Amino acid sequence: MEQNMYTHSDKQDYPSISQINLKVKENAINIIFAVTQQQHEVYKKLSEHIEGSSSAVLSEDSSNVVELVKDEYSVSSSTKALE
Repeated sequence: MEQNMYTHSDKQDYPSISQINLKVKENAINIIFAVTQQQHEVYKKLSEHIEGSSSAVLSEDSSNVVELVKDEYSVSSSTKALE
């Protein structure tokens, strides 16, 4: 069975979700989307399509960014340990 190859990657302004996912897997990258409450559902759905990514709500003044990264990294590390 022949796969259709995407041929417009050099013509786009930004990468597709599948291109991001490929690079994430190739380079063992964890992505944490730190977003406002208003945008959280969108990024939560996006993170379901990018392996090793997660999303979390950033406070209005961004004061929780360090704690957020620690928490999300801890969850990610725990998940990988179970695999």
